[in-house]
Amino acid sequence: MPLNLPSSDLNALIEIEEFHYKKDDVITPHSCLWGDFNFSLNGLLEFNIDAKTYLSPPSYGIWIPPQTEHCSIAIDQQLTHYICIRIHPDLCPQFSARCQTLTIQPFLRHTVQEILTQQKNCQDPKYSATYLQNLRQILLDQLMAAPCHDQYLPQSHHPVLNPILKQLAEPTLFHYPLQQLLTQFQLSERHI
Repeated sequence: MPLNLPSSDLNALIEIEEFHYKKDDVITPHSCLWGDFNFSLNGLLEFNIDAKTYLSPPSYGIWIPPQTEHCSIAIDQQLTHYICIRIHPDLCPQFSARCQTLTIQPFLRHTVQEILTQQKNCQDPKYSATYLQNLRQILLDQLMAAPCHDQYLPQSHHPVLNPILKQLAEPTLFHYPLQQLLTQFQLSERHI
């Protein structure tokens, strides 16, 4: 359901910031009045939200509703380029009232990168403010249409599952096929 606001309002209702984190950089517990949609252009962050662990790899983003305390740590060996899209509280009722994982489509990534480029070049008269407003509307539409998941990687303290899930969450092992990762556990992909 599209929001009936003039597009000029979106420049005041959607903010995009980028951050760079080295391994083990910690973002201390905090909450925001605005909703946050966080995702990685590259690298991996681990979030703690409402006593649940969420991983944020480049293919998934995390929707964090307003006034939800969260913290994170960079766990990838490489520099993590991270994006935070802040959504004004007036727009948040269109999103879930609980934390969710959203699938990141390539078009969303390109839209964010174009907005960041436009923000950096806003002093240049050849860059149109209207274009930036239109990009924000496209971004909002993409976020509202993105496939949602309560969690893309399940968490468990079960004695058999816990070590398997820890291994599956290890960034240095992401390039290995699932079957190869499971050989030491003597479980099949189907059983998992």
